[in-house]
Order: sequence, then C-alpha cells, then structure tokens
Amino acid sequence: MLSRGSQFRVESMMLRIARKLNYVALSANQKQKTQMRAPECIPLTLEPESKFYTDPVAVLDFQSLYPSVIIAFNICFTTCLGRIESIGKEGSFKFGCSSLFISDNLIKSLDLDKDIYIAPNGVAFVKKHIRLGILPILLEDILKTRVMIKNSMKLYKDDNLYKIFDSRQLSLKLIANVTFGYTAANFSGRMPCVEVGDTIVRVARQCLENSIKFIQTNYKKYGGRVVYGDTDSLFVLFEKIQVNNLIFCIFE
Repeated sequence: MLSRGSQFRVESMMLRIARKLNYVALSANQKQKTQMRAPECIPLTLEPESKFYTDPVAVLDFQSLYPSVIIAFNICFTTCLGRIESIGKEGSFKFGCSSLFISDNLIKSLDLDKDIYIAPNGVAFVKKHIRLGILPILLEDILKTRVMIKNSMKLYKDDNLYKIFDSRQLSLKLIANVTFGYTAANFSGRMPCVEVGDTIVRVARQCLENSIKFIQTNYKKYGGRVVYGDTDSLFVLFEKIQVNNLIFCIFE
C-alpha cells in the first residue's frame, strides 16, 4: 500500500468488471517491463507569458480530461489493436510489455471507418459497438457516482454528513484521475501498456491544441488570447474587455 496504493484501488475495481466479462489480467515480470517500448507522447505544457496582468485572465479547465478521453474514444487494454504498422503482419507483435496476435479474419471483418478509431499517435482501437472496454465502463461508473454524491451534498445541511459525502466524491475523483497512471506505470505497475498510456496523453493533448486553435481563430469575436496552458487547462487573457462581457464570452 505504501508503494502502489492508488494502483491497488484501481486494480481492485477493474478486476471486478474483468471477472464478470471473463477476462484474465496480465501479470508482467520486471524483465518484460524493462523491454517495453519507451513512451513517446508528453502532455502539452506551454511557456507562460510571465508578467502582472491588469486585464482579466480566465482559467479554463477540462473536467476529468483523461477519464473523459478514455470513455469517449473507448481506450482500453481490451479494445486496442496495436499500432497500425503492426496490424496485418504474420504472427504476434510487440504490445505493451507482452505480445498480441490478431487474426486476418478479424481484421477483414472490421470496417476501417465505422469500426476502428485510429489515434493521432498511430494506435488503433475498436469502437464501442464492437467491444466496450473495461476502463470506459469503470470510469463512467465512477464519474456518474461522483455526480450523484455531489448532488446529494446539496440536500443535506448536516456538517458531519456533508464532510463524509465530500470525502467520498474526492476519493472517486482521485481514483478516476490515477487510472491513466495505472496504464502507464512501467516500473511498479502490474500490466503497463505504452500503447494505451501514450494514446490517452496524445488524444488529451490534441483536445487542448484544438481549444487553443479555436481561441486563436475567434480572436475578433471573443477577444481572448492564450498566455499559458498545462495538461488540461488554459489561461486566456482578455485584453481591454469588461468583466461582464468576459463572463458572457465564456458561457456563450
């Protein structure tokens, strides 16, 4: 619990779902982990324009970005087909800290446009209607439960009960956020998979890049300019704009 406590919590919840679906989790040894391909993707971190700002700076933060990416694009160990350059080759190929074999019949039965999602880093995943991944099931359940608890907090005025609910929703938030770390823990993890971990980071980075592009292309309409960005948040400067107009721009 001292060395990988958060991983045990994610794993215990994940294995309950895996057992119901008749999946067996991989237990990789240290040698297999060291032979795994190195991660290639890093989160987006912009160089800040450091100074004292007298104009409003809006902090725009994605709510549960990494869990939302996993759910939206069905990213999981159980849905990954590997890198596109490996698909179609004879025999098994390197996948995470183990290997993967995909038959030609399976590939031929899938439609490239309708059934497969290809991430920006070149890793392919089957979509939800083909197979729903364990991680999306787990995270969707966690996030829905957290919303339910936060709604329940509004109904009770008892301080002790409020603190209990607050602790529970916070613990669910932390478990959801460290699920990405479970897929990429290549030293202490049970079954790290660089293809899954890299994809989550790359897709999340693309979401942030698309947001920056939207702000830049709509400068004349909203008057905002990105002065800093880090992983899942953007700092947008609104020069020479009134606060009331700023609030309208953000929530339009």
